[in-house]
Amino acid sequence: MSQLSTDRLKQLTRLILTDPDPDARLEALLEIRQSDHPKVIELLQEVNRTDREKAVRDLAANLLTKKKIEAMDSPANPVTIEGWTCRSCGGQNPRESSICTFCGAEQTGSSLPTEQATTHSPSPLTDPAVFIIDRDHVKRFQRGGRGFGTQGCLTLFLIPFVLIGVFMVGFLLNSLREQVSLDRRGMEIAGRVTDKTISRGDSDSYYVHYQFEVEGRTWTDRLSLDEDVYDRMEVGQPVEVRYVQGDPAISVLVGVATGSEIPFLFVFSICWNGFAWLMFIGSIVHMVQQRRLYREGQVVTGEVLTAKGERDSDGDFFLEVEYGFAVPGTQDFLTGKYRGMHNHLKGKPLPERHTPLAILYRAVDHHQPL
Repeated sequence: MSQLSTDRLKQLTRLILTDPDPDARLEALLEIRQSDHPKVIELLQEVNRTDREKAVRDLAANLLTKKKIEAMDSPANPVTIEGWTCRSCGGQNPRESSICTFCGAEQTGSSLPTEQATTHSPSPLTDPAVFIIDRDHVKRFQRGGRGFGTQGCLTLFLIPFVLIGVFMVGFLLNSLREQVSLDRRGMEIAGRVTDKTISRGDSDSYYVHYQFEVEGRTWTDRLSLDEDVYDRMEVGQPVEVRYVQGDPAISVLVGVATGSEIPFLFVFSICWNGFAWLMFIGSIVHMVQQRRLYREGQVVTGEVLTAKGERDSDGDFFLEVEYGFAVPGTQDFLTGKYRGMHNHLKGKPLPERHTPLAILYRAVDHHQPL
């Protein structure tokens, strides 16, 4: 991070605290963020508490959060400073600061100042102060994204629905082929009803069984009918049969409406396959993206902005978190939202605002909390 001269730092401090123009104070805040002098933290805290303009206070709070996160993500090489240790989070603070730059606790709730305090930043994955949503996410990250994970299980769950959709398309095409063959090569012949059956269920189905002879060979088939047509037919009753010349296995009863199920099958097949394939492809794409995030991402420390949980009708617990973090190597501050089912958090207290949070980051549009 670039440094400002002492004179410039003092000039910006006076401007931020005394200039009546809020735009000038905003510009000064954006410039002074380049300095990592301990006084900058105190200045941002003061502006966040006392400035009369909300935009200025919000910018100061944003910059203060970024400063805290940058401090957490600083290299783990020990740095010796004069300061004091916060009892709330264990953070090491400059002597001049009366408020912990990591958790905001007052110095009165901290240990006595020490002449030489050694600071270090543990890994977000091992730091007890950092909230981890799900340790299974951490394990998968440590495995380089190998394994199915929740998204992989969802993809496997959707496979039967995709196969059902494929079967429905095949059944529809076969019905269309039989209907076209009957229309183009249909022949009529005498036959008779041999049986009547009912398939019981949520919606009863009524079948009439019949037989006919073609070139000395007896052929049998059955046809689903409406209940009123079914009731009018009797076993042994003569009927006219239309069959496909050269393929008597395809036949229908003359005078009975056929092919009426084809429009329904067509519409239902489109709806079913559209939903199943959309879910299946989306699940695969998301699974590939997740594996790439676990394989190529790096862990940074962010913070919780909001957190709320709710239970669905089945009693499953869903956690929804808004989070923010500083992009590694830049001055940008990103925010994101995460929602997932985490029953292990059921009944446990949710993280409060500004709680440190482990974030897996790969790109500005590809990140999630662990």
